[in-house]
Amino acid sequence: MTSKTTTAGSDADRQAVLDVLARLYRAWEAGDAEAFVADYTEDASVIQPGVYEKDRQEIRTNMTAAFAGRSTGRGSPPAR
Repeated sequence: MTSKTTTAGSDADRQAVLDVLARLYRAWEAGDAEAFVADYTEDASVIQPGVYEKDRQEIRTNMTAAFAGRSTGRGSPPAR
């Protein structure tokens, strides 16, 4: 039996993913809900314990509220 190790995706693919994450982190730091959801599809969803956001608009609305809450000390950055 022979084992062959392959790398998933090209360097360009990996960079494209890193670019999306970099934009997400910049949007988070700027408190910009529109930029935060810019790479989400219209039918994107978020599922977390006790949270279900059904589409990009709902995610945007909730991120706008979350960013507004940061001025009151609520909210935390996404895990890196």
